[in-house]
Amino acid sequence: MKKGIFIVFCLVNFFTLFQLDAVSKNLPKVFIVMSYEQGNVCGQPQEDGVIEALEKAGFKDGETVKFYHFYMDTKRTYNTPAAIEKRGAMALEEIKRIKPDVVVTIDDNAARTVMLPLIGTDIPVVFSGINKQPEDYNKIKHFMDSRKRPGRNVTGVYEKIHISTSFRVMKSILPGLKKVLCLTDESPTGKAVRRQVEMELEADPPNIDYEVVSVKNFEQLRNIIEWVNNDPGIGAIYSGLTLLKTKDGKTQTAPEIIKYLVNHSKKPEMGVNSVFIKLGLFGGAGVDFRAMGRAAGKKAVRILQGVSASEIPIEDAWGYAIVFNLARAKMLDIQVPPDILGAAREVYNFIPGISRDKESTVFIVQSYGSGVGCGALIENGMMEMLKRSGYMDGKIRFLHFYMETERKYLSREEIEERGKLALQEIYKVDPDIVVVLDDNAIEFVMLDLVGTRYPVLFGGMNVSPEYYNKKKLFMKTRQRPGFNVTGVTEEPFYEKTFKLMKYILPEATKVVVLCPASTHFLRLMGMEFEQHLRLHPELYPLQVKAFEYVTTFKRYKELIKQYDKDKEIDIIFSFAPKSLLKEDNTGISLEECIAWILHNQSKPGFTWVADWVRLGFLASVGIDLKATGRQLALKLMQVLNGEKPGEIPISRPVDYYIAVNLARARQLGIKIPVDVLEAAQEVYNSMALYPEFGK
Repeated sequence: MKKGIFIVFCLVNFFTLFQLDAVSKNLPKVFIVMSYEQGNVCGQPQEDGVIEALEKAGFKDGETVKFYHFYMDTKRTYNTPAAIEKRGAMALEEIKRIKPDVVVTIDDNAARTVMLPLIGTDIPVVFSGINKQPEDYNKIKHFMDSRKRPGRNVTGVYEKIHISTSFRVMKSILPGLKKVLCLTDESPTGKAVRRQVEMELEADPPNIDYEVVSVKNFEQLRNIIEWVNNDPGIGAIYSGLTLLKTKDGKTQTAPEIIKYLVNHSKKPEMGVNSVFIKLGLFGGAGVDFRAMGRAAGKKAVRILQGVSASEIPIEDAWGYAIVFNLARAKMLDIQVPPDILGAAREVYNFIPGISRDKESTVFIVQSYGSGVGCGALIENGMMEMLKRSGYMDGKIRFLHFYMETERKYLSREEIEERGKLALQEIYKVDPDIVVVLDDNAIEFVMLDLVGTRYPVLFGGMNVSPEYYNKKKLFMKTRQRPGFNVTGVTEEPFYEKTFKLMKYILPEATKVVVLCPASTHFLRLMGMEFEQHLRLHPELYPLQVKAFEYVTTFKRYKELIKQYDKDKEIDIIFSFAPKSLLKEDNTGISLEECIAWILHNQSKPGFTWVADWVRLGFLASVGIDLKATGRQLALKLMQVLNGEKPGEIPISRPVDYYIAVNLARARQLGIKIPVDVLEAAQEVYNSMALYPEFGK
């Protein structure tokens, strides 16, 4: 989470302004707190499983239930004891404000800092994926008379790791296996895993010698692997490593640790869970995270149906999966017998960022031109994440088609024709994956690819996916689309920007919204926005006096001059000042339009795209488009690793930020509150189009 957003959480009163209330106050509320960051390889499958179980029981987000999410990010970013406690306290503040009907905690940090403080309250809690024994938590704060009948407001699913089964699977492949080295780390989760390893092996001895080593840092891991490689007595490694620090303080989490093991270890590795094997470890039996999440979700369902958490048994995650990574087996020159391979639930033939059977071709269709528009920012974020994760190793070929529908091809007929040309290129190239960015590409390319053999990922979808789904069915539910399409939307946070307007200008009461209508999807966005305003006026602290749809730049300028003189109007909200038609029917650029505004508009102007604030708009609460690209990259990696898009949830943007332009504020004579400046991620002291303004 970025610095500005972190400060917002600390400013409770100010933070409240930017929180969405439930769309319907009558819907039951489920609050999911995850120790990890969103998309984490261990946490995300659990969250997906929780939501899947609730949806299967009829609890669908926005229809029959309202989901809230808090990602503590305590594995990669906030991993010191003090930071973990602070993140837990922030989650509790949100829970206190929202008053959910059930809280689901995922992993131990969430259990320790959120579940334990909620014991004895009137909020039911379901935990998932704890490695520390429930009895150990019970000693800290009593919540469990017995696992069979807890007796308090807490129940859940303990993460049994099935290590003895894993040992036996490895012994059947390597009959000469005599000793396994088990590696854990010094994090709270690592210490809990160590105890799990010792307890499960003691309770169910696999008749194989073993040694458990607690790894203190990444440098020690290097030494251990060198030792193991040269010790013929150790035949395999069991890795429960989730967090190590390098000597310069850099955090290495499971993906980085596994990548190191795969590149340097000469002995086959077993993983504490199936995801670790998917990431590159050799194989074995591991907990099925999604199944564990479903088990926790079923308990949440029972609570929503009226059963007390005190009556719902705490259970082990009995479901496990035998999984192999044949790419790793090939590296180690190990043959997995056909009968054992046949017993596996999952078999992977790929190691992320390290091995591929062939070069993969990803075809990217951008609605706009090269380096232009929101799609360019999304693609930049996507590429950064792919590079960081080891995927930009020369084994992915990226091809592009730029529809240029921002300035050059503006009519619906021209946009449709550009979509057809993009489809022709796709069929000609025959890529492995297609990525479409922004609405014109989504409507005129993605929908035509629904039901084909091409996996399709979308980004920058401003209009709701439900609208496109009515045009052509590609989504059974957002959580489990079911077809060959998934992606990340770009659904804006209009309410947050309106609350920011009111906070900066407390005397303001009325606003006018100017919405370009020259492009089909912009008109649709405006209509959805207008409908939301009508249905949920309680979310908007300012009255919208007029909602103007504009096609030409000439009319746009006329309206700004009109409302700039209107004494009843306090704020002009520029929805998306682009693609407006000039007199020669070509599109005006965003920069040209904003430049005119800076010279001619004397009333404060807000927008929903935070990146436009650097050009001269006063302020915005907007989507972090590069972060959205990083979300999309995680889905792309899943597809590259063999997962089907239909099994990967469609997501909303997670990260947003506040942007303020002090130069524009000075030009307009507006004083920005100090707490807004502290909360803002971006504070500009000049306007990119006219640096001399506002000095």
